[in-house]
Amino acid sequence: MSSLKRYISNQCSKVHAISHHKTLFLSPLGILCTSILICILCGIVINPLCLAIVPALGMLVLIGLAYPGYVLRNLSCSVIPESSRSREGDTVNFSVRLISTAWLPALGLTMRGPISDAPVTLPDLGIKGSSEGNVAIANLMRGAYEMSDLSVQCGFPFNLSARSLTVGGGNRVVVWPSFSDAPAAPISGGGQDFIGSEPSQDAGHSGDIMGAREYRRGDSIRRIHWAQTARQGKVIVNERQATRRPTITMLLDLGETGTTAREQGIRACMSLLEHWSLTGSMLSLVIRDDKFQVISGRIGDFRDALAELPRLNAGCQPPAVLPHLPTNPHVAIVKEGMTCHQGTEMVVCFKDAGWYVA
Repeated sequence: MSSLKRYISNQCSKVHAISHHKTLFLSPLGILCTSILICILCGIVINPLCLAIVPALGMLVLIGLAYPGYVLRNLSCSVIPESSRSREGDTVNFSVRLISTAWLPALGLTMRGPISDAPVTLPDLGIKGSSEGNVAIANLMRGAYEMSDLSVQCGFPFNLSARSLTVGGGNRVVVWPSFSDAPAAPISGGGQDFIGSEPSQDAGHSGDIMGAREYRRGDSIRRIHWAQTARQGKVIVNERQATRRPTITMLLDLGETGTTAREQGIRACMSLLEHWSLTGSMLSLVIRDDKFQVISGRIGDFRDALAELPRLNAGCQPPAVLPHLPTNPHVAIVKEGMTCHQGTEMVVCFKDAGWYVA
């Protein structure tokens, strides 16, 4: 078995090397160098006049290799997002500033990086020129984008050189997952009295009137039911319903999921968090990926945590045992077909095509 794996690995290395050489041969630089060799051969074998083209082609190669390096060495670029937070699918505007100290114009500048699948064309600069402008990138996917991961390339002439300049600055933009409609939150047994919006079966001080009872020491005078007090000849007070702020623990299980289903699970989790946070629920989130993360706090903390999850599964074996939690998860968000923890009140299943409540 080991020899078979070694053989397959060697064959893959050979194929990769062949494809690399083929790509280099078909590049503009490879085509020009091949043209020079053909002209030299034709000049020697067929007609010496073919050698007259060699200096021109050689000069073009030298310019193509030297010009980008000189321009980028004397160029500085900074990219600043107009907003540090955005939502998946929205358009994000970036402020781009270019300053050139070169004695040659800077032509054919493009910006490349994770914020765009295609190179972004930048304005040309004159001799020791500068430029400030905005670049709009639409439909950014979920993630955290560092501006230091961007680079500027000079493609003049004919993209002969692959040199690049790293964008300066430590700015970043976090793109939150998109969300959709969500079901009502489960009514859990936990919660805090007097500050929530969910009614409970217990007596309290701030909810609807449940009935009347005889006065007990410590009852507020404001709760006295004067009509019943006068009718019965003893102090009667109103009994009110207690309201609670539900406490909900959610488990997002991303272990051993593909890229598409993974994104659907993250969007499902974001949908629940966005809607349930509006009801005043106290939310906690446990994320099972290559490791466990436990997040609680404001909705912004959940948005950032989900945005910064890697898009691809790291390939590590996810932990099997839940970390110590005050309570078992009330809601489980799992891949379709996976089993859930016993006692879960709501199960949300995700797959490549979307998510649903099981």
